[in-house]
Amino acid sequence: MLFVLATCNAESNLDIHSDSSEMSDVMQDSMASEPMDNVRGNSTNRGGHAMLTFDDGPHPQTTPLLLKQLKSAGVEKAIFFLVGDRITKYPDLVKTIDSAGYAIGYHSMNHRNQVGMTAKEINEDIQRFKLVLNNVLKKRYQLEYARPPFGGMSTQTAKIFLKLEKEGKLHTKNIISPQFVQKIVANKIRKVYMKNRLKIFLWNIDFNDWEQRIDLKHAKNKFNSSKEQYWLFHEMPMYKNKVFDNHITEDMPKLLKIICSISIC
Repeated sequence: MLFVLATCNAESNLDIHSDSSEMSDVMQDSMASEPMDNVRGNSTNRGGHAMLTFDDGPHPQTTPLLLKQLKSAGVEKAIFFLVGDRITKYPDLVKTIDSAGYAIGYHSMNHRNQVGMTAKEINEDIQRFKLVLNNVLKKRYQLEYARPPFGGMSTQTAKIFLKLEKEGKLHTKNIISPQFVQKIVANKIRKVYMKNRLKIFLWNIDFNDWEQRIDLKHAKNKFNSSKEQYWLFHEMPMYKNKVFDNHITEDMPKLLKIICSISIC
């Protein structure tokens, strides 16, 4: 059985306090987070898992096929981090995700970088997202998971994050632990999300599929058999002011086959 999640990535440009001691803390971070059995299922196997996360949907060119591919691969749990504007545009796809049993996460209303927003604006964005989602699903959806656009990182913490990635250390980190999130995500964003009871998901592996196709070799090379990792993918992301087709539905079956050969399916 394969377990999967869905999310987004980016960079930001507003500084929050950070110094060399914080960088050291992040480099050494290995704190465990609370179990997420409602996402993972109730498996007692604590070996390596590749958790797939999809951002920026829904989109008619990708979402239906991705859902079919995940089901065919035996994926029972997944999180799709959606954008509010696309929820409004493609309501039937949101209903399909929900009826398929996959979770929906918050990825903002219009993918605006929240580092440059006030706490009040961020909170209003979350409330609008909830309202739009509830109206589409015709129920009060229990929204639990979130990923800030561009990771909600300041210029300084983005450098720390990229340093971990370049040094090959990011794929071993527990990126959903409160300790790691506190060091990376801007305090303003993190506090507003906490008040709304939203758990922040960053990512261990970024395939840069907002500007290129998925590198399947990268998937094998970065998988850690002793860790639980969160892999970042995008559905028809906006790049240079236009929608970029990364052909994810063509590459996902091949990727799922690789994951099943090295992870738990």
